[in-house]
Amino acid sequence: GAGTQYFAGLVNGQPMWTNSESGAVPVVQDNPLGGPRWPNDSPSVGDLSVVYSSDLDLWLMTYDGGRQTPATGGVYFAYAPQPWGPWSSPQLVFNGARDGGAGVFIHDPSHDPPGPAGPTANPTNNPPATTRGGVYAPLLIERFTTVEGDLLKIYYTMSTWNPYTVVRMRSQFRIARTP
Repeated sequence: GAGTQYFAGLVNGQPMWTNSESGAVPVVQDNPLGGPRWPNDSPSVGDLSVVYSSDLDLWLMTYDGGRQTPATGGVYFAYAPQPWGPWSSPQLVFNGARDGGAGVFIHDPSHDPPGPAGPTANPTNNPPATTRGGVYAPLLIERFTTVEGDLLKIYYTMSTWNPYTVVRMRSQFRIARTP
């Protein structure tokens, strides 16, 4: 819309803005396989969520990405001193296979047992028994973000595709405060 400004990068640590969408640059790099960096990578960042932690004086972000391989797909977490970055290297905080979601609360037809099936979005094209679930839209719940001593806890909702539902998740991190 009229008046929209796009992040165009940092110059001497300061954000630059443009009126042109074509001048926009990524705020987060989705490159879990360590391949070529933007614009020659194969990004798969989906839904992202950002909150500010006054306890840490940092911006916290979750997003779904890493779809290049089953081992890298899932929910990522990063943090930054400013909303435009620079953002920390993203950490994979939830992967359906690695973290026990597949066959438990995410349908996986290759898993024994496969886990709950359905409902799915558009069941004609996504039959519940054969459609693999996945994770997306890890949306932070800001009021539940806490810091206690050296422990950061974030809570977020996460959609699972099959069954087509939302689950509440928690990730926690040991943190080191700088003096």
